[in-house]
Amino acid sequence: MGEIAIEKIIMGSLFGAGAIQGFILGGILFVKKTKVPLPNRLLAFINFCFSIILIGTFYDLFNLYHQWPYLLIWPSLFWLLLPPSLYLNIATLLGYKYKLKLLDLLHILPILIMIFLWREVFFLSATERYLFLGNPDNFFNTPKRFYLQRMYTAQGLIYISYSIYLIRRFKKINLWRWTMFSNRQISFLLYAFVGMFVFVLIVDGSAMFRASRDLMPYQLWYSLPLVTCAFVYTISILILNNSSLFIKGVSLRKPTYKSKELPQTEVTYYLNELRELMEQEHIYLNPELTLSDISSRLGIKPRQLSKILKVHLKSNFYDYVNNYRINKTKEMFAEGKQKEWNLFSIALDSGFNSKSTFNRIFKKKTGYTPSEYISTIKV
Repeated sequence: MGEIAIEKIIMGSLFGAGAIQGFILGGILFVKKTKVPLPNRLLAFINFCFSIILIGTFYDLFNLYHQWPYLLIWPSLFWLLLPPSLYLNIATLLGYKYKLKLLDLLHILPILIMIFLWREVFFLSATERYLFLGNPDNFFNTPKRFYLQRMYTAQGLIYISYSIYLIRRFKKINLWRWTMFSNRQISFLLYAFVGMFVFVLIVDGSAMFRASRDLMPYQLWYSLPLVTCAFVYTISILILNNSSLFIKGVSLRKPTYKSKELPQTEVTYYLNELRELMEQEHIYLNPELTLSDISSRLGIKPRQLSKILKVHLKSNFYDYVNNYRINKTKEMFAEGKQKEWNLFSIALDSGFNSKSTFNRIFKKKTGYTPSEYISTIKV
């Protein structure tokens, strides 16, 4: 008994400290000045909600509901607010959403369902609710409670999964664009959500089955709010430590700079990506390749790519691509392919679509016709 009491004191202390920290972090996030306040206001709301959950869990751990009966049932609603709030925070933080719409009210539908199913309990007086819930057969051992647990788990897994999808998409496609996040920070955010998904699946998911719930130690059951607490507060501190977010924010659709010129960091990125497309994927071998094809692969407008080539490489699209094709032709000549294939086959294999174009460009780039160039190669 003594050991259990000590464990409860330790866990209760963690709940209390977590509740206080949640209110502090929520307050800082709420008042922090930023160009994009919505993500931080949502994260502040999440911290406030979780502080209330931890207070309710503290009272549940020590069976103190007789001192504050109003905490019965009501904190459960905040569990249903956490997953959609986390999703909306990620969606707005990474720029997928810029404001909340009326349709977003659908995210509170599970709460309305819960209130409807237990309407006779929620609106009892504090004393009546305490007496009613004092008998486990009135609530805790009912099918409604079982379905409630399923709703908690399913909702959490769905929202966390979609949040992971948004983070992965951001990391894969848009991390380099107009973002104040480093690759390390976005990776940490991704791993945190994946870890939370696994934890919810194991602990909260297993609680849906009566046999596992009966065998589950209470310490493990109470670890769910503690781990979620660490998860939420870690994300909050990550955002607070990234002071640049409060100045410029993150945007996927609009650049944070005002000039029409691309920043040098983005130009460097595009040039590296373009070089990779040419040297690793060899897209220049496609005779039908166009400026639009490449710009679409890079995720920029054709005129932007054209300007990058003109300003930074002193070239136009066709000269740039044909340089790679001519180099490919030279490689084939050096390998002795002209002994096995005719010049037209070599031209096609280098990305040219006609012999006349091949001869003209080869002469322009090297000063020799293909036949003359071959004669200069030492066998």
